[in-house]
Amino acid sequence: MMDFGGDFGRAPVILHYQPATDVILNGEDARIESAHIVTHVICSPLGLHSTSCPHHGGRYFKENRADYRLLPGGPRCEEYARQGCIVYATARNPSSVKFVSADIHILKLDVVDDEQVKSVVKTVIKNEGKIDILVNNAGMGCAGPLVDTPVDVIQNVFNANTFSVMRMVQAVFPHMAARKSGEVVNVGSISGELPLAWNGVYSSSKAAMRSLSDVLWMEFKPFNISVTHISAGSVHSNLAKKALGTSLCMSEDSFYKAYTEQIIKRILHGKPPDSLPADEFARQVVTATLLPNPPRYMTLGKSSTYFWLLSWLPREWALNHMWNIVQKLGVSESPSPSASKQNGHAEISS
Repeated sequence: MMDFGGDFGRAPVILHYQPATDVILNGEDARIESAHIVTHVICSPLGLHSTSCPHHGGRYFKENRADYRLLPGGPRCEEYARQGCIVYATARNPSSVKFVSADIHILKLDVVDDEQVKSVVKTVIKNEGKIDILVNNAGMGCAGPLVDTPVDVIQNVFNANTFSVMRMVQAVFPHMAARKSGEVVNVGSISGELPLAWNGVYSSSKAAMRSLSDVLWMEFKPFNISVTHISAGSVHSNLAKKALGTSLCMSEDSFYKAYTEQIIKRILHGKPPDSLPADEFARQVVTATLLPNPPRYMTLGKSSTYFWLLSWLPREWALNHMWNIVQKLGVSESPSPSASKQNGHAEISS
């Protein structure tokens, strides 16, 4: 089951992944004959979530679901299918998502809706008899000074980025535990290892996700369920620039007004042109999570190793280092011409 938003499927234990012949589906008592993949992957959701920023007016986060290649989890769905998995990809608007592989089924799901989560899991179990892999890839961006970000917006981000993981896990766990087989893949961010200025809400939501992954890894041991946490660095996606284009939250009378241009530059520089291609990211993630013993932790993407190393250094030194890097983007006396204030909402032209 793949949660697009992401960032899905595999067949640990009951499924001995080998590039062999027969594909045997359904049921925990299905015999694995010539050892192939018996994997039902749920990927939820395909892309980034959006919400409104009522205190700052207008759209808070844009999204584009016209092409799976623009979605953070899209290429991974195709890669899981290419490697022999039956994939259930979820999206809030299924009609707007299309895939190449016939082994990808699209279901309607908003990961912040408890009843929809239960319904999707029930549907997959009814159709396939089991779920081998759950990929939690949902994501919502949020940039700007922490003190300028309304608490309800912070709650929305955590609901999509963090609480959605537990909604999906709690719904899938009984089915995996009963079979003593399964895998959960949580796609996080390297900013959850070392937070960035002006990105505090998103970074903290991903840091919480990392802690959830660590605890689930321990607590799932008695049930032979593996948990893989992925701290992703910069991965190329056309969606990123469009989506991040309206993610700046800043009050009209903000004390940080002089930093507007710097914050905008940091957002737009978050996905440099030399980011890891999405297809390559998908290939590495899928290959690793389909291993008989998948890794507990992975970090890949541009700057991921750099951030990971910094996280091991004295915390104050590392935070000062990151702050100094951000300061090199400059500080202006007034907001950048590229940002227009609309009802207190800073909107970036893209």
